[in-house]
Amino acid sequence: MKKLLLSVAALLLTANVAFADGGDKKESEAKITREQAKEIALQQLPGGKIHDCDLEKRKDKLYWEVEVKSEDGKVKKEMKIDAGTGEVSDIKEDKHDD
Repeated sequence: MKKLLLSVAALLLTANVAFADGGDKKESEAKITREQAKEIALQQLPGGKIHDCDLEKRKDKLYWEVEVKSEDGKVKKEMKIDAGTGEVSDIKEDKHDD
């Protein structure tokens, strides 16, 4: 039983290290940095604040998925920014009139 627990613990530790390395590799492939992606996103909602910025890869395409909210919280925009060119696409906007 003790050997089984040690084996499971070692496997989980190895999986976590492998996952972390994959994320770093993905980010090193991006020509547009996280900070540049945030700046580009803020141009879509001046005065807003970044609430999320994640690097995603789908169909061999690398892009930043960024969420920006207005200062008063009434407007939220989610968008994709091409990690190679900085081109903005798939802008989704939510407005809340509280």
